Amino acid sequence: MIKKRFLGLVMCLSMAVVFLCAGQASAVDVYGVSSVGDACTPDTNCSDGDFCNGVEECDIAEGFCIAGTFPCSGDTSVCIEEGDGTCVECDIDSDCGDGNPVCVANKCEECEFADTCFNDDNFCTGVPTCEENVCSFSGDPCEGEAPTDFCNGTACVVPPECEENSDCGDDGAFCNGLTICTVDKKCSSAGSPCEGATPECKEEGDGTCVECVSDDNCTGFCVGNECVDCEEDADCYDGIFCNGVESCNAGGCVESIDPCAFLGLLCDEDLAGCAECLTDSDCDDDAFCNGDETCVDGACLPGTKPCEASETCIEETEECITPPGCESDADCEDDLFCNGEETCADGVCVPGSDPCEADETCDEQAEECVLDEACETDADCDSDGLFCSGIEVCVLSASAEATPVDQGICESSGNPCEAGETCDEEDNTCEVAAGGILQIDKCKVKAGKNGKGDSIKFSGLLDAEEADFPMGGEVVVIIEAAAIPDLNATTFVFSVDEDSLKKGKYKSPKDKTDPVASLQIDTNKDKVKFSVKNADLTGLGCPITVTIQIGDYVAEYELGEEIVNGKKPCPPELLE
Repeated sequence: MIKKRFLGLVMCLSMAVVFLCAGQASAVDVYGVSSVGDACTPDTNCSDGDFCNGVEECDIAEGFCIAGTFPCSGDTSVCIEEGDGTCVECDIDSDCGDGNPVCVANKCEECEFADTCFNDDNFCTGVPTCEENVCSFSGDPCEGEAPTDFCNGTACVVPPECEENSDCGDDGAFCNGLTICTVDKKCSSAGSPCEGATPECKEEGDGTCVECVSDDNCTGFCVGNECVDCEEDADCYDGIFCNGVESCNAGGCVESIDPCAFLGLLCDEDLAGCAECLTDSDCDDDAFCNGDETCVDGACLPGTKPCEASETCIEETEECITPPGCESDADCEDDLFCNGEETCADGVCVPGSDPCEADETCDEQAEECVLDEACETDADCDSDGLFCSGIEVCVLSASAEATPVDQGICESSGNPCEAGETCDEEDNTCEVAAGGILQIDKCKVKAGKNGKGDSIKFSGLLDAEEADFPMGGEVVVIIEAAAIPDLNATTFVFSVDEDSLKKGKYKSPKDKTDPVASLQIDTNKDKVKFSVKNADLTGLGCPITVTIQIGDYVAEYELGEEIVNGKKPCPPELLE
């Protein structure tokens, strides 16, 4: 009979490198077909006819036959080639462990014959037996054998008559317990004196009670009459590669650690090895312009750029845009003073640069550069008297070219409230916002010029969760101010579907009809960005209340002049 045994995986740890060590024999060409390593085509039969070698296949990409995988594992890890081949628990006794050390009909059992069972050498418990492959004792040989139904430790005798326990004497067998006088005036053994933590009786010497006398008394092993979990490291192996190699110390199993952790890798239980990744998400660098990274055979592969060659990738808005074509600089003008002068180069618009010096601030409304207020200490900075704009402080310049030596620039510390709070200028307090948390840090409003509509954009914090988004429903952004005549003009509705909501990130569908509105919400980073242009924002003025509704989730935030356009007021043109 041809027989093969699965010896398991051996993990070799050396010089901080993990290797998977396993021998593999080449297939034998028994049918005149291709063997492992031979060239093959999809029509080639690579099988060697050996069940225990697994199923050999043709690697189409490489063009040669590859070995199969051992077919047996778990409780049936022994392979027998006889007949059509099969996986069994054991074939010989050495395939079994100490608990059930005998192989009977390909199963590990406690015994097959009585001579393999433990013998306690106690006449009164009978002889060892093996029934249904389980060891036991035949029992008291004297019981029911009247008149000699009393076991004195070595023989069956007629129970002596007695009046009290002292009349019975001692049979000399510690494990029989005390000899007592029963109610019918007969001497009898009281039974084993052992119980509790030491339930097993050991007759050797003067006799003693112990925890165990054989492995049968323990869930693990009996060593020195005490039950232990292990005798050697192999007794502790749990068959899980990613748990590392367990060891036996003083009869107890000691857990190991992830063998891949110290290499900075992930553990792949299926391959019993270390890998850079297990799923595509392990490779995600969260950069839109890099494309979607993938995990292939445990290694991260870079993604494919999402934009065409003629497009520009914008990471902030996660979109691909086509730079406008141009014939002259005038074609590129965006009508924003603070963006500098755009130019046309080789038919492509090139952004302008900040027109202001380092010690100046650009004023878009006045279309001029304003010299920053110079200072040496905080006392040189005039307070604007607004609680919600924070404290004016003197920030020393890092460059002597920006301001004179030892001089700084007056700047506001900004909104004093924490995320999730709104600033109340009237009461000079920070109040916790009701409902969801919306905190807008930046907001810019611009009045339309040259026939173009008005625009507003803001960004900040939003604590909405992916579960708040109603699939097939809507997200609503409402911009309110006291003088806005029609809220319909400042209410913007965005649809929610599988294309707009992915991996916790919402990006509104593209719509090029005026007003052109865009909304982005990242629930992983609690960020929100909104913009709209070519809109009618007539009547807009500070304070501005922004409300975001996502299904049942509602959050709002009130914006003052300290946030809208920085310290600059809302454009007066929008109030007309």
